[in-house]
Amino acid sequence: MDLQTKQVMQVYSARGYTSKDPRKSNIIPVNVPEYLPTVPQDNKYTYLNLPGNYFANKNFPISRGSIKLSHSVNLPLMSGNNCPTIFDKGTKFTLLIPNYKIETGYLIYN
Repeated sequence: MDLQTKQVMQVYSARGYTSKDPRKSNIIPVNVPEYLPTVPQDNKYTYLNLPGNYFANKNFPISRGSIKLSHSVNLPLMSGNNCPTIFDKGTKFTLLIPNYKIETGYLIYN
C-alpha cells in the first residue's frame, strides 16, 4: 500500500511537554517517518540556501535566497480524544487521514 492510499498511520510527537511547559492547545507538532524518513525527528527548522536563478518549475522563480523547511507537521487532536498535557518526545499517536492529505489529518492519542 502506498502513501497516497493510506488513511491511518503511526506518527510521533516532535517535542516533549513537561510540567513547566505543558501542552496548552490541541495542536501538536508530529513527525511522520513514513512520509519523511530522512528529516531529523524534531520540531526544528532547516534553512536551505538557493542560488539566485533557481526555479521550482519553469513558471515559478524563487525570489528568496533561503527557504525555511520544517521537520514536523502541526496537526490537531481529534475532538473528544483524551490526551495528557504532559508527555515525552516520541510519544505515539495514530494519524487519521480521511482525504489522503497528511496536513489535514487528525491525531488520536494511543
